Amino acid sequence: MTEENNKYFQLNPFFVFGEIETPLQTKEKIEKFLNSPQTIQDLLVSIENTDKIRKITIMDYGLPMESARKVALLIRKVFLGDAAVSEFINKITATLSINRELAQKIALDINKEIFHQATRELKELQKKFQNPERKQTAINTPPQNLPVLENEYNEKKDDYLETITDKESPPKSFIKGNLVNLKNYK
Repeated sequence: MTEENNKYFQLNPFFVFGEIETPLQTKEKIEKFLNSPQTIQDLLVSIENTDKIRKITIMDYGLPMESARKVALLIRKVFLGDAAVSEFINKITATLSINRELAQKIALDINKEIFHQATRELKELQKKFQNPERKQTAINTPPQNLPVLENEYNEKKDDYLETITDKESPPKSFIKGNLVNLKNYK
């Protein structure tokens, strides 16, 4: 870490004082930070990025200062490999209690302004969130222990859709578009 960034690292409240943590958690975060690529270290302590986060959240979207801090924490979690980029929009929505459309706009701006600076490094960090074995298992494994429905006679049904017999359905002459005329239906 360069001397200039070290100075900002010590002063940047978005990185250092972002969460109330135990000393052990703080130590683990600092170790992750020091073991991360130089590009990510520089981005995390960058005053320019702090200003970009403030601009995006406060100036562009009119959110309170607390929202800027929360977004900065989410960015830190992504850069340190504690959160998946694929869940970033959902996390913004939940953390800031805002609608998904606004969260998508914020995420897009953060992607353009901050994440794009470390695309290669982020791809490497995010590999642990991609579990091809789990996806393949889900595709190849049929659902287990599906519930069995019973009708009023306690007869078990093999499927969930009951078939409609011909005498139960109205004649075609009673069906008009999406409406069914039940007036003359017996």
